[in-house]
Amino acid sequence: MSLKAWDAYWIFWLVVAFLVPELLAVFNVIPLDTFSGTTQISEKIHPWLQPIVFAFGVGLVTHLAYGTSFFRSMLGGAIVAVGVHFLLR
Repeated sequence: MSLKAWDAYWIFWLVVAFLVPELLAVFNVIPLDTFSGTTQISEKIHPWLQPIVFAFGVGLVTHLAYGTSFFRSMLGGAIVAVGVHFLLR
């Protein structure tokens, strides 16, 4: 599997712009106004965001882990999110 520029961009974003601030927030080094904190507040206000955020996360992880096309990964993430939504109803 070869690393493409687009994949490198997402890996950089996940590690530097997401994972590092999230870990710092967990250990109380910075305030909790991180991506997950903001998403959690937004999902409480707008419950319809939950399956969308979940679908994006599943699709992005699938795209990065298996190298499938971004569109197919997002479509698969959406299908998984719809399935989980109806299973947990």
